[in-house]
Amino acid sequence: GLGHGADDYLRKPFSPRELISRVKAVLRRSETIPGSSDLSKDIITIGELTIDPQSYLVKIGSIPVELTMTEFKILFQLSSGPGRVYTRQQILEDALFQSGHVLDRNIDVHVRAIRQKLGPYGGMIVTVRGIGYRFSDTSL
Repeated sequence: GLGHGADDYLRKPFSPRELISRVKAVLRRSETIPGSSDLSKDIITIGELTIDPQSYLVKIGSIPVELTMTEFKILFQLSSGPGRVYTRQQILEDALFQSGHVLDRNIDVHVRAIRQKLGPYGGMIVTVRGIGYRFSDTSL
């Protein structure tokens, strides 16, 4: 397969979750091609909260907020679709794609850490009981 131009392959039997993760990885790589523009890469600003996906920086005013890469990915995903409810599974697939054995309750731990680090802006991440989370830009 690789000798004939394929970028990647899976041996049978394979996990559908692994297949999805690999497809998403290819899509992420294709987004970084020079000259391709993607509106989802715009800086998100809500009040004094700034989320910059190009530099992976989060600031409240001029003060940087130290987030792990996983925390940043979760925050960016949620803030990219204000009001939209994301299930824990969707967050797992999008933010924790590299980890094969992650429980959906791990998302709760990451969200709690994000809320603490964001201080008063942490309330913008709203729990939707039994489903997941949504980002509310009106919860300040």
